[in-house]
Amino acid sequence: MVKLSHAIAACLWMALALASPRLLAAEGLLKDPGFEGGTRQVGDCTRVRGSLPLNWSDNSCWHTEAQVTYEPVPLPARSGRALKVSLSRGRFQLVQPIELPLDAQLRAGVWMRADPPMVVKVGLRQSGPPCQEHGVRTLRI
Repeated sequence: MVKLSHAIAACLWMALALASPRLLAAEGLLKDPGFEGGTRQVGDCTRVRGSLPLNWSDNSCWHTEAQVTYEPVPLPARSGRALKVSLSRGRFQLVQPIELPLDAQLRAGVWMRADPPMVVKVGLRQSGPPCQEHGVRTLRI
């Protein structure tokens, strides 16, 4: 099996709201895809602050300019909660490791909202070297 991480990265804009990648959840690959469980404080480095859902982690400390704050918020118009991501500079990665067979074919979806509009990169990435990306899309939201 190849160990991949669901990674979401964005550049230089202030606020991004993310909600559950539903299709991966339907396959049982993600834990707490609707961010409905408990939360914990992040504290891996001083540039990353706030609270994340228990089964999710941040992998932004590698980026020397990353300044990111996470805040789970209710989503009255959708099921589950959203994760508000305030990015003052740099890039961030929101991660949940999953294991997939080499020949796996997946469809994934994510609901995003941004104010002001921004460009985001969404995809799966192998968690260890060579950190190969799979199914990556760059979107303007």
